[in-house]
Amino acid sequence: MRPEGPSSRALALVWATLVALTGVTIAVSRLRIPGWSVPVALGVAAAKSSLVLAVFMRLRDEDRAFKVMLGVAVFTMAVILGLTFTDVAFR
Repeated sequence: MRPEGPSSRALALVWATLVALTGVTIAVSRLRIPGWSVPVALGVAAAKSSLVLAVFMRLRDEDRAFKVMLGVAVFTMAVILGLTFTDVAFR
């Protein structure tokens, strides 16, 4: 049997954090900081997706094999994004 989900307080805290990170994303998009907008937006998106995966999708309760496969998928996506940004930077 699986353990119970997170408490209401934890869910409210994660929700508030997600709202705050959304505010950071909006603020960075309006500041138009050359060279930093995309990396900051990607970092905030990674943090938000990590919170959703860990808390709402209960990733921490899953088997090790599932976590490893998710890590492989994230690593593959990071390599693809890195190669794309490298290609654009050296044109």
